[in-house]
Amino acid sequence: MKFGAWLVVVLLLLEDGAGGTGGTVDNGEHVASNLTRIFQQPESFTKTVDIIKFIAYAVVANLVVGVGLVGNLLNLVVLTRPNLKGVMYVYLLGLAVSNLLVLISALPGLYDISSGLKDGSYTTAFYQAHMKLPIINSFMASSVYIIICMTVNRYISIYKPTHFQRIHTHKNARISIIASFVGGTLIHIPLCFFQEVVCQNGGSVEDCDHWVAQETGIEQTWLGKVYLYTSETVLRFGPIVILGILNSMIIYKFQKIAKKRQRLKGYSGNKNSKMCTPSSSPTHSKSISTSHLSRVSISHDVQLVDKISEMKEIKTEVGRTKSSITSTRRRSLQSPEERMLVIVLISIVVLFVCCTTPAAVLSILYSVKFDQHLGFQVFRAVANNLELLNFALNFYIYCLCSAEIRRAFVSVFKNVLNLLTDKKDLTHNENCPEIKR
Repeated sequence: MKFGAWLVVVLLLLEDGAGGTGGTVDNGEHVASNLTRIFQQPESFTKTVDIIKFIAYAVVANLVVGVGLVGNLLNLVVLTRPNLKGVMYVYLLGLAVSNLLVLISALPGLYDISSGLKDGSYTTAFYQAHMKLPIINSFMASSVYIIICMTVNRYISIYKPTHFQRIHTHKNARISIIASFVGGTLIHIPLCFFQEVVCQNGGSVEDCDHWVAQETGIEQTWLGKVYLYTSETVLRFGPIVILGILNSMIIYKFQKIAKKRQRLKGYSGNKNSKMCTPSSSPTHSKSISTSHLSRVSISHDVQLVDKISEMKEIKTEVGRTKSSITSTRRRSLQSPEERMLVIVLISIVVLFVCCTTPAAVLSILYSVKFDQHLGFQVFRAVANNLELLNFALNFYIYCLCSAEIRRAFVSVFKNVLNLLTDKKDLTHNENCPEIKR
């Protein structure tokens, strides 16, 4: 039925198009008039909504999911390479797993929206009532929380470098990923009770032959409304605000560091040029300091020697502390790999904010009365597809921003090609045995 409605729209849009001689402008006006006629007919509203659902969820959404499945599977292969063993790569691997689970769990939901799961079995109705929304929302939340953990990790590396090495470990990364999955699941357990499985004909359980999922009315109570607003806050609005603030601070700090590095480069260049000019004053001061130290050593003043050694120890300890802080900050800020990972993280956050904001607005605007509003149905479809796109494009962002990940992907691709070539040669040798002389 959905395909038939879509076919009707195509035929109406192309009506008289083949025999028209009015040129491009006339054809454009003809298409526009057909669209207006389709969407302004009250009796065809249901068919129009079906067409929108078919295009958005059966065509576009499944295309997004397909691209995302390929990308996240490649993520799993590339991020497990031996040369990608850093802590941030553990986070990226956990994010790839979570995104993959989001896209897999979205497939039956997309089919349910576009075509409908209407076989009437108890298993299908149970899935629709108690599993469909909780599962996909749980995995979405886990992806969001992993991104937050990555952002907090980068924030600490920049603003708290002395604590960074203690926190930046593989063990803490795995704990954060597990906590993200557990937290996302616990938050959305109440969604399991917002619908129930009932017999469509209202008969007894033994005689029922068609089961459906039905609203329980919990979402209309004050407790249900509080839960829905809270879950939307911790899934969309809260993460958008937190990630926006933290990444703004990270970008500001990096810009400040970049300017400082430019100034230091200019200063070091001037210093090197000055060192090239000869001068006799350093030799003179060195001889004075040497003679002074010699006089101190000859005087056998025990107290003075003790004070000097104590001051040296203090200066050495302070120097070690300062050098430790400086080296930690340098490793966390000036390393090319660290800078690359920050760029990857910022790109992921920008993608998340852009793709999730329409869905967050949709959660506020949604009401049953808008179900009969055509513009709202279009916005709803666009927002849902954008949210799916957020979980589908991460691999391509990694490859765009990270040369290291690109090299790992090329290496995997070459290994696969070599394996296929070797297998083809082996098959050819088996089919063509050596000729005995």
